[in-house]
Amino acid sequence: MPSGTGVIVLSIRSGSFLTGPLYRGAAAAEELFAMVLDAKARGARVVVGGKDVTNLGEGNLRQTCVLPCGPAGVTFAPTLLLNAPVTCSAMRDESFGPLLPVARVTSVEEAVTIAADSKYGLTGSVWTTDATVAKTFVDASDTGTCYVNWCNDVHARICWEGIVRLQVCTRSPAVLLES
Repeated sequence: MPSGTGVIVLSIRSGSFLTGPLYRGAAAAEELFAMVLDAKARGARVVVGGKDVTNLGEGNLRQTCVLPCGPAGVTFAPTLLLNAPVTCSAMRDESFGPLLPVARVTSVEEAVTIAADSKYGLTGSVWTTDATVAKTFVDASDTGTCYVNWCNDVHARICWEGIVRLQVCTRSPAVLLES
């Protein structure tokens, strides 16, 4: 993202179908919050609801991220971690929540190297307007599914495969759709 370019995060109402209660409740919210704190400590910017909240202290940041949802549940506000270092837990572990770490890279090769350094391998995605960059990333990606300008959006009845940690699965062909 060029210097001075803003990031727009659409406001999603807590409790909507996108941000309902977390399956594992408060424990899941605390794991997500720990990932946010780890990324922040390593230099990531924290954006919630379109606002940079990086400078909030831990207590206020917790109140911004961990929200009540329904009579007994909790949810986590959709949170973006900008310039997340590849060593932070949000980049290395599955979050199972509305947490998106974003790392800036300078080349397709660097992006592929970072993506390949994972114990998982279910999905990958590349965000670009350059079809050559997209094809290069998809061809080099070692994931069960690879998206271009889209994220994980798998229907529950569609087979979903991973190939790194789950060695019994096989690689799905990557498809690049050009308009």
